[in-house]
Amino acid sequence: MRLLVTRHGQTDWNLERRLQGWADNPINETGRNQALALRDKIKDIKIDICYSSSLRRAAETAQILLGYTDETMQPICPIVYDKRLRERGFGSIDSLNDPKIQDFVFHESWNLDLNTGKYGIEPIRELYKRIYDFYHTEIPKAKERYGDDATVLIVTHGGACRVLNYVILGGAEVPDKNSEALKATQNFVLHNCDIVEYTV
Repeated sequence: MRLLVTRHGQTDWNLERRLQGWADNPINETGRNQALALRDKIKDIKIDICYSSSLRRAAETAQILLGYTDETMQPICPIVYDKRLRERGFGSIDSLNDPKIQDFVFHESWNLDLNTGKYGIEPIRELYKRIYDFYHTEIPKAKERYGDDATVLIVTHGGACRVLNYVILGGAEVPDKNSEALKATQNFVLHNCDIVEYTV
C-alpha cells in the first residue's frame, strides 16, 4: 500500500509563529495556493481514500487537494475526518509566540520521560498513543477495503506528522527512546503542504 502524508496549508498563525494546537484556524491565501500546487503535483496519482484531521486548516487543505472546492472537478475520493489526527493540544499556551514558551514546547514538552502536562498541554505520550491507535485501526481497514495496491492520503499537522512518521517506521504505542524509529523521527519536519511517501 502507498501512503502519502502531508501537512496542511499555511495559516496566519503559522506566519506569525504562534502555537496552533487545537485552535480551529483556516488556511490563508498562501495556504490555499500551496494546496493547489500540491493538487497539481499529485493529480496523476489514483487516491482511494483520504484521512484528514478534523481541524479546519487540515480539512480545508484536504478538500482543495481532492477537488471538493472546485465546481469543475469531480471529487477524487472520500474524506474521513478523524480527531486522532489533530495537532497536539497546547492548553493555555495555544496562540502564544513567546520565545520562552516556544523553547519549552520544542524541547521540554517532547521529553518522553517528563511526559509533562504543564500549561494544560497534551502529554506527549498521549499524542503518540492516539496517532498509533489511528494508524493501526484505520490503515488495515483501508487495505482490506481497497487492496494492497491502494493509495491513502493523510492530511494532518506538523507535530502529528512527526509522530505518524515514527509509527509508520514501526514504533511501538509506548515509545522506546532507543528505537530506530524514534531516532529517525527526532529531526523529522514537514513544512506546509510538503508531502512524504511510504510503502506499507
